Amino acid sequence: SDNIGYYGGIKELKVYRDGKLLDTINNIEDNIALDYINFNFHDHNLDGYLDFTVPLNDKFPMYYLFNPKTQKYQRAEDWDYLRDYTVDKDNKIIRSNSYDYPEVEMYKIDGLKLIKLNP
Repeated sequence: SDNIGYYGGIKELKVYRDGKLLDTINNIEDNIALDYINFNFHDHNLDGYLDFTVPLNDKFPMYYLFNPKTQKYQRAEDWDYLRDYTVDKDNKIIRSNSYDYPEVEMYKIDGLKLIKLNP
């Protein structure tokens, strides 16, 4: 859509499961002006539900995590700016190498939220 943000984007994204409308997400911007939006699917918070990301900018993804209580996707701003992360699945710990900082940041996955473990 030409009506979304500076570079356009997706005005309305409808998510279906088994032919039934599950969720509608509005106004996903093409923040890096590729003329398309790349979706990546993965269970980021290890809850057994498929989540997805779209580009936040040219370096970081924007996370949409599935909320099983509401049966909808929820924008998870706590997850923004994770970069090159690895996951300890047994302990639900994320180790992220931030683009702007040389040190490793560690987070505990708590449902849809991240809890920072080191300052």
